[in-house]
Amino acid sequence: MSGDNGALTVILLGAAATFIWRLLGIGLSSRLRPDDAVIQWMTHVAYAVLAALVGRMVIAPTGDMAAVPLTLRVAGLVFGVAVFFICRRSVLAGVVAGSALFMGLVSLVGLA
Repeated sequence: MSGDNGALTVILLGAAATFIWRLLGIGLSSRLRPDDAVIQWMTHVAYAVLAALVGRMVIAPTGDMAAVPLTLRVAGLVFGVAVFFICRRSVLAGVVAGSALFMGLVSLVGLA
């Protein structure tokens, strides 16, 4: 029974540590200006990380993704970028559209 209490304690402490940072973020976010240079820099870093991850998945995939032809991966990427610009630079729309086309093409070709 003491082992169960130890696991519960670790879970609760982990949750508390996570929520403390989230609450601090909520409290501090009211003081931030969207046009501030630091905020713009963080936005650009987030876009760059997303682009790097997508680029790696397209160019040098691992696991099951490596079996998918490059043309299908590039088609999903190009479509996602096009939707991103069509939808007024909406990252969510671009990612969802590119992923949906990619999954559809993979299913159509019969790789899924």
